[in-house]
Amino acid sequence: YAVLNSPTYRKKYKEFLTIEFPRIPIPKNQSDFDGLSLLGNRLRKLHTMSEWTPGNFSFVGEGSNVINKYRFQDDRIYINEDQYFSSVPERAWSLFIGGYQPAQSWLKYHRGRALGYKEIEHYQKILNAMVETYELMGKIDKEVGSM
Repeated sequence: YAVLNSPTYRKKYKEFLTIEFPRIPIPKNQSDFDGLSLLGNRLRKLHTMSEWTPGNFSFVGEGSNVINKYRFQDDRIYINEDQYFSSVPERAWSLFIGGYQPAQSWLKYHRGRALGYKEIEHYQKILNAMVETYELMGKIDKEVGSM
């Protein structure tokens, strides 16, 4: 799972990934395999949201909590004109996983709905997963680059 989430790997094998089964390079030694396994396991837990670490993405502003015109601006994700999630790195907003951008797709799917406490918490988990995924992908790339 780690190798398949490496930007270097996906760029190098882009054509093969669209037409065939992916070619997975074999790590050079047990230590590299163990390292990639740990990183891949952490990614899996993030992507299935079975485990997460809270981020610092406060939900700010008074209003209806209805998602209507969302946008990213100045490290904030606005869900409407008055309310936003704060301290969001741009990479969390724009990161692609599996051909789509989860932080944007979730808002698109929930457009027109009012966010309750559970939905706000869930979106904060998504943002945290995107930030941590980005960091893990950098670590994975270093490992895959040496294979």
